[in-house]
Amino acid sequence: MNEISEFFGLKDGVSGPHTSRTMMSDELGGLLAHFSQPDSVQTLADYEHAIVDDNILTKPTQATRKASLRFLRELYSLDQSVPLFRALRKLWKLDESSQPLIAILSAYGRDPTLRAAAPVILGTPVDSEVSRTQLTRAIKDFCDETMADSTIDKIVRNAGSSFTQSGHLVGRVRKVRQLVKPTPTSITFALLLAYAAGTRGKRLLSSEFVRLIDADEDTARARAIEARKLGLIELRENSNAFDIGFAPLIGQRDWRHMNE
Repeated sequence: MNEISEFFGLKDGVSGPHTSRTMMSDELGGLLAHFSQPDSVQTLADYEHAIVDDNILTKPTQATRKASLRFLRELYSLDQSVPLFRALRKLWKLDESSQPLIAILSAYGRDPTLRAAAPVILGTPVDSEVSRTQLTRAIKDFCDETMADSTIDKIVRNAGSSFTQSGHLVGRVRKVRQLVKPTPTSITFALLLAYAAGTRGKRLLSSEFVRLIDADEDTARARAIEARKLGLIELRENSNAFDIGFAPLIGQRDWRHMNE
């Protein structure tokens, strides 16, 4: 990760919240729904008070409330000063059908263990069962076999659950691959994350974030054009260029900073 990636909110490392939790999409949805007033702005302290003190996520103990806050912060930041979360929160309100894909995109960008599991899941043919053996091997290779088998097993289970929450998998025990449907809203977020990771031009249309939501280049381009019409992005495309701008989503100041 470079300085811009970190500024935006992407994270790298050797571990992540999927060692203990899934991407917690229900909890994220419940939290954001609690603060659903138009144009309202919350601080991290507001989110902490809602989760820990008011227990809006209905966790049974103080310890589990604090743990939920910690893992939601790791997965989504919950900090309005972080462009990733600011963009997520805006897009989340616009299109309910896109929320599972927005959640998996953020979790993927902020949890390296989920990124390690993703190629096995995405590479599984449609209507075929994901190989738990291959998934375990991928996590072991990622951590250079330094994690305990019990931790690796948790990552495998939690990653499978997260990709079930996003719609990539169906089934409780046998996880079977399904295609998800990229939308203008989710493609906007995928392109933004890819840009923050350093991808530019037409390569954005085939980035790992775009592939994460089952979009090929033609689909990504078509959804990006729709996103421009919705006012989510700026876009100028011709046979030689694919120039995209995200100031409408993250603000002019942060957009300038990302391009300094």
